[in-house]
Amino acid sequence: MQIKQIAQMAGVAPSTVSRVINRSGYVSAEVRARVEEVVRRTGYVPNNIAKSLKAKRSHTIGIVVPRIASEALARQIESAARVCRKRDYAMLLTSSNEKASNETACLEMLVRRQTDGVIIMSSGVTAPLRAQVAALQIPVVITGQQVDDLCCVVHDEMTILRELTASLLLRGYRDPAFLNVELEDDSVRHRRFAGFSQALRDAHLPLQPGRVAFGGFTVEEGCDAMKELWTACGPHPDAVIAATDRSAVGAMQYLKSIGVAIPDECAVAGIGNHQLSRVVQPELTTVDYYFEEVGATAANLLLDALEQGGRPQGIHFMRYTILERKST
Repeated sequence: MQIKQIAQMAGVAPSTVSRVINRSGYVSAEVRARVEEVVRRTGYVPNNIAKSLKAKRSHTIGIVVPRIASEALARQIESAARVCRKRDYAMLLTSSNEKASNETACLEMLVRRQTDGVIIMSSGVTAPLRAQVAALQIPVVITGQQVDDLCCVVHDEMTILRELTASLLLRGYRDPAFLNVELEDDSVRHRRFAGFSQALRDAHLPLQPGRVAFGGFTVEEGCDAMKELWTACGPHPDAVIAATDRSAVGAMQYLKSIGVAIPDECAVAGIGNHQLSRVVQPELTTVDYYFEEVGATAANLLLDALEQGGRPQGIHFMRYTILERKST
């Protein structure tokens, strides 16, 4: 079935059918209804591949993620997908498996697949990736990492951790510790720790020796890091802030396993408002990052740039809320 046949059956010109299908230009309500009825009755599907070749557009965007098993990333991806569906774009997803060297390969693959643009949900923008993005002819939006000369959708990690730490200090905790991540992630590892440290300096409190441990993003790794921190020589910390909610839940598991009362003997806080934070006991104090808004904002910035023929620009800081719960 071709567009000319649809036009003949509806008694209109092929250009009129094209305007109806593409929702472009004026068509009277009566003619539009007649064309749509023929399309419905025949089951006609436009040849999007041919349209893409003609327009030199695939109406597909690529998304690069560091890992699939992440609630935060899943929430971003789903909201980006909703924006794409609403705006008639398809989506290709690829994972770098938390290896920075794989991100450049993922990006190359998406370019070969002729995606119109790419969202990189990155765990770290390396110099090679930065150079690759700058050389591309297609628009790119980064989420999760702040790079001054690229379009980024981020949270102000330093400010957030400064406020979260300060809220614990105001509650009377004077010797907090920090569970960091081993991965060289600028936003999670470095900026969050910088905010934690700044809050201590603001309160004229030292960071005591042995108050930082490194782990991963999982509950098990958080448990191991908390054990390392708690069994180190010297007095125990009176509070612990973990760089992620799952590592915070792991810290709580370890403390409860050795009979430490939370928060009476040690308060615990995390970041991300993971679903686990609402079901552990006591409920975990955390920060809600509204990840759905991150994904939707990144997708809209990318698609707006595509449709306007430009490149997305600027650092876009997203809102957040500190959720003080019973763990502190």
